Amino acid sequence: MPRTARSLVVLLALLLWAPRAWASTTADIANLATANLGMGACSTNTLGGTAFESSCTGNGGQPEYWCADFAQWVWANTGVQHTGQLDAAAGSFYCYGQKNGTLHSTPSVGDAVVFNYQGSCVADHVAIVTQVHSDGTIESASGDWNGQSGSEATFASTSSVVLNAPAYDGTVGGTPGVIGMTISGYISPVGVSATPPDAPPQGWLDSVDCTQIKGWTYDPDTAGQGIFADLYFDGPAGSGARGLRVTADVPRPDLCTAIGSCNHGYVVPTPVGLMDGAAHQVYVYGIDSSGNGSNPQLQGAPKSFTCAPPALPFSPALKRHVTDPTVFSAWKFSYLTGVAHVGDPVLTPLAAGDDLPAAPKLVQADDGTPEVWLVDGSVRRHVQDPASMSAWQLDASAVVKTPAAQVYAYPKGPDWPEAPFLAQGSGPAVYFIDVAPPTASGSSADGGAPIGVIVGGGDGGAAATGDAGSATVTSAAPGSAP
Repeated sequence: MPRTARSLVVLLALLLWAPRAWASTTADIANLATANLGMGACSTNTLGGTAFESSCTGNGGQPEYWCADFAQWVWANTGVQHTGQLDAAAGSFYCYGQKNGTLHSTPSVGDAVVFNYQGSCVADHVAIVTQVHSDGTIESASGDWNGQSGSEATFASTSSVVLNAPAYDGTVGGTPGVIGMTISGYISPVGVSATPPDAPPQGWLDSVDCTQIKGWTYDPDTAGQGIFADLYFDGPAGSGARGLRVTADVPRPDLCTAIGSCNHGYVVPTPVGLMDGAAHQVYVYGIDSSGNGSNPQLQGAPKSFTCAPPALPFSPALKRHVTDPTVFSAWKFSYLTGVAHVGDPVLTPLAAGDDLPAAPKLVQADDGTPEVWLVDGSVRRHVQDPASMSAWQLDASAVVKTPAAQVYAYPKGPDWPEAPFLAQGSGPAVYFIDVAPPTASGSSADGGAPIGVIVGGGDGGAAATGDAGSATVTSAAPGSAP
């Protein structure tokens, strides 16, 4: 069985058979009560049992008055504490509230509402509050309602669970017409919250290779939206290890049935900064959508990978020095994801071009043409498409509308590379690997101007101006000083 399939089998087993990791909510109380509308004293309830507590047999083997049986059954099956203090008497709920300090006058969903309380744990009726409206009206679910007159057994065997609606005034001391009895008070269940505790994210790190890191994660509390996945390399979170954050929102059809939601995958290119022939580990964590919950390490993590340095993207290629950390930051480069350790035998023979500009400069002619150009020294270079803008993290709002004559005064250079590729040898210097001028005469492939090339020693030679035909490629230049 494939590893991904195994992870889903394990997840399904956990979801289907593991006990709930948190208590029920007041909404669960209301939902269970309304799920049993229409049931009678001896019906098979929605949990598969017969009757509600002793509703079917409490009257000498016959049905008894069972409004309290129904309310007690609902509470007992939704995690309410101390239900042993309750019995078949409606007034036992009032005394439960007194004993546990939960008797009050303002209704909430999941409360028991007691009618015609007469003292000494005696009352005429109890129901479960299923809705509370903004105007103070409520709806409730009552067991043992609308039975036929006659003996206790006759009434109880012909009554059912009903929704007391339309909504009625929930004021304590009032006598709503839909009920015909006076509201004596509301009793909140012990041990049940209005909202569920924050559930931690779930997910897997499925696979890692020299192309991508793949897996999925989601937060059960916000299952319809993608959450962050944090990846750390060569150490867990909190260890000072380098990391990055992605959004897990990639469609994963295999998750649709398993967790009931599909768009929770993450696919991350394996960082080129770790493609150095050495063994590395990746740790992945699901980030709780609330910002306040736990952020657990995903199952299947950590995983190890070992990758050889990547090949240069161009041949012939040109190395251009990224002169200092300020320039590195201005271009939004990353040592982890962007700087390849190619080694001196690969880097040293490359011809050295002009230093990379201090920061990106983007222009667009004001003549209505759509092209965006990056001003590279004395030439303009076409930023080819939105994907390239994204790969370089170039800001579209930074594109400056410029008089067309001024834009076209720059000679046209080669297209700007689709994505950045940075390289480092044994020293600290970092280079941007660019497309090299294709001919020694200085003509570029599209007839535009070539990129300036340093001749002679890498940091001591003269830089070409960048004008058409001005650059001359000579012998290989050694690496620049950092």
